[in-house]
Amino acid sequence: MLQLTDLTLLTPGDVLHHSDAGLAVVDTAEPDRLEAVMAGPGERATWDLTPESQRDGWSWCVPWGLLWRRARDADGLRPLAGDDPLETLRLLLGDLEGPLTMDGARAALVGHQLVRRSRFPAWWTSALAQVAKATDLAWDGQHLSLRALDPSMPGDPETWLALRPSARFRVWLTASADARGALLDAAVAQDDRAGILLALRGSEATPTRHADALRARAQAGDPWLTAALIERGDAPALTAARRALRAAPDRPDAAAVVHGVLDRLPPTLRLRALLTLMEGLDRPSDLGALRSLGARLPEGPDSGLDAIEAGLPDARALWPSVAAWLDARHHPNAVLVADLPPVPPGDLFGLTLALAEALAERHINGGAGGVPTARRHPDGSILLGDPDGGDHRRDLFDLARLVVECAIGRMPQSGPVRADDLVVQLAQLVPDAPLEWVAVISRALSQEPGLRPRNGLDLWEQLACAQASASVRARAPLRARAGLDVAHDSHIGALKSRSGQTNQDALYWDRDGALTLLVVADGISISNAGSGDLASGLLVQVFAERWAEHRARLADAPPDALRAFLVDALAAANAAICARTLQLIGGAVGRHIPMGTTAVAALIRGDDVHLASLGDSRAYLVGAAGAALLTGDQNLRGEWFKGWQKGNAPELINEGHALVGYCGHFNEDGREEPVTPATRRARMLPGEVLVLCSDGVTDYAAASPAECAILMEEAARVPDVGAACRLLVDRANAGGGGDNITVVIARQHQG
Repeated sequence: MLQLTDLTLLTPGDVLHHSDAGLAVVDTAEPDRLEAVMAGPGERATWDLTPESQRDGWSWCVPWGLLWRRARDADGLRPLAGDDPLETLRLLLGDLEGPLTMDGARAALVGHQLVRRSRFPAWWTSALAQVAKATDLAWDGQHLSLRALDPSMPGDPETWLALRPSARFRVWLTASADARGALLDAAVAQDDRAGILLALRGSEATPTRHADALRARAQAGDPWLTAALIERGDAPALTAARRALRAAPDRPDAAAVVHGVLDRLPPTLRLRALLTLMEGLDRPSDLGALRSLGARLPEGPDSGLDAIEAGLPDARALWPSVAAWLDARHHPNAVLVADLPPVPPGDLFGLTLALAEALAERHINGGAGGVPTARRHPDGSILLGDPDGGDHRRDLFDLARLVVECAIGRMPQSGPVRADDLVVQLAQLVPDAPLEWVAVISRALSQEPGLRPRNGLDLWEQLACAQASASVRARAPLRARAGLDVAHDSHIGALKSRSGQTNQDALYWDRDGALTLLVVADGISISNAGSGDLASGLLVQVFAERWAEHRARLADAPPDALRAFLVDALAAANAAICARTLQLIGGAVGRHIPMGTTAVAALIRGDDVHLASLGDSRAYLVGAAGAALLTGDQNLRGEWFKGWQKGNAPELINEGHALVGYCGHFNEDGREEPVTPATRRARMLPGEVLVLCSDGVTDYAAASPAECAILMEEAARVPDVGAACRLLVDRANAGGGGDNITVVIARQHQG
């Protein structure tokens, strides 16, 4: 990455990296300011940068480097990461411009979803085996580096083409206009796409001497070069795109190519290209093409077609079929689903099923798209927006994101909003959402398309089964004497065991007739006043003592008393940890970092589950519909989401992983003060499984929340609960074992 020193060097399509917010694509660039849009599916955050703010955490990503491609060509980069580890590492080293450790590579590749956390150890081992044979890479047992830097200025343009992206870009930045022309000549002669696009960078028109060659390559199906020509207003390229759209009824793949081209343009240029293409579709038979393009407009197809009409007074006479379609689109009683007020938890199945039914019909008939501009009629039926030649599984992601945003109510309009965050925080943002709905919708929100349902029909079927299971859960008689099988496992973590660290997790569970208590605690490791293992040990000790004192009365106590037991025990643990902290430091907290611990605890009576949690240790309930996360992470990011939901979002610091919920909490005056835990109640059906675990499982056993849920489902299918615990521990260690790993699993008896 390069230091961002001059905004005037940036053009639309450039990629920036912010130390806190991640990757963003430059959308508009003016002499005194530019606007960047966060990269990624479903993201909406934008930033305005001025000369005064440009150095505030921003760096400039090298065109066609790893980070640039992660933002602009993720679909092309992921296969490269899997098929060619050496080239992936070269790109990463070029971006970092320095040595790379194994941990640094894991953080970058897993963080950017190029390699799954669970697969990284094998990936890294394979990569190092190839590094040993590479002449340009060196591994000293700790650091990976490039043996020699690329020359800063090649002797001829052909040599320039052989350079790595970072060196290519530095040469281009310092080259004169004539030199850049020579670079373009060489890139066209060698048919080097990345070289052509870099050499074209900043030009406002298609170079005359290469126009025929560039257009021929574009028409051969190169979406990047086609996008570059359309960006420059190249008339033949626009004509070819319109021809492809008109051929869509007979060749759906042709329209898909055009949409692939549009996807490679920054948002403002994409909108401009959309309108330009639509203005040239002036035949009544162009209705399908207009629908396809119109569905991609930010405000839906009506706005774009109205804009065309505004420029052509005789539009209705010229396009009678288009006019009829416009009239049909104006449904005064149909509301955009995205504009609905917050949807009550009891209505989530109804809305999601209606969307899935409409999408199933579209998919069965060979279409795709139209979810973002879907409308709901007063009778609950759904009118999808227009097809866009997209992908079925992408439609399911759009549907899941849409209904989750409807459930949450108020979503951030700026700042990073990732789908994985929605899955992790859904339990505390919509605590009454049906657990079966959460399980199905979380799979559809997966960043990995293969983990989502196959199509609208598959989603519809899963939702219908989930709704039936939810109905049983809500109406089944209470089984006050239902029994449980319980087991646990804990491990220091494979990586931590090699560095002489201690296991700072602790657990406790006990059973008394139909009453069972489960507790998992994860000590916070940054303390210099006490230690995480001491804090977690004190917490489970308090729970054990209070359990022995109160379990007899809890057997027949009202439900509120079970919840109160958990809350009171956490408060007592907070007091005990704080008292020991003060004892260890001999006085006031001052500048010390007090010891603390997260906690997740479940008190189960028959099939009635009461939960209380502080921090980022989690609880899952696995049933017929899949695994539903019952807890939300109590960290700064969770507070940010809750603030947006209420209309008063706090400032988000870094990625927001710092905990706000834990035991061992002092207030600003240095006095012991317990944090209010998150609580909830759930029913367990026969055969269902409850999993409590520390974040050593969720951070290392799987690469994403969706994969983690699927892993929980796999563990739930293991007949022996002890073996199920060991499965989760083994997977976390296979994924790196970078933290302590603790699991407690309880399965309801079938009888």
